Amino acid sequence: MNISYHPKAKAELNDAIDYYEQIEEWLGFRFFSEIEEALSRIEDFPNSYPFVEEAARKCNVRRFPYAIIFSVLEDDLYVHAIAHQNMRPGYWKDRE
Repeated sequence: MNISYHPKAKAELNDAIDYYEQIEEWLGFRFFSEIEEALSRIEDFPNSYPFVEEAARKCNVRRFPYAIIFSVLEDDLYVHAIAHQNMRPGYWKDRE
C-alpha cells in the first residue's frame, strides 16, 4: 500500500517527534516507531477502524495520545492528520 501525507500531517509528525526528543533522548524515536506500527496495522486491516468523517477513519496510536486520521482509496493510504487527542475534533477536515 502506498502511503502519502498531507503536508500539514507530515509537519505534525515531525513536530511531535521533535517535542518528544526534547523531553527524553530516544522518546521521539519511540513515538515514530509507534506511528509506524499503527500504519502497519492500518495497512493490514484498513476497514476495521471507525469513521470520523465521510471517508476518513481514525486509528489510535499506542502509548502516545495521538491518532492517525486517514483515508484509503484502492491501494493508497492518505494520512490527513497526526492528531493529538487534545486537539479540537475535526480541525483537519479542510485537508484534502
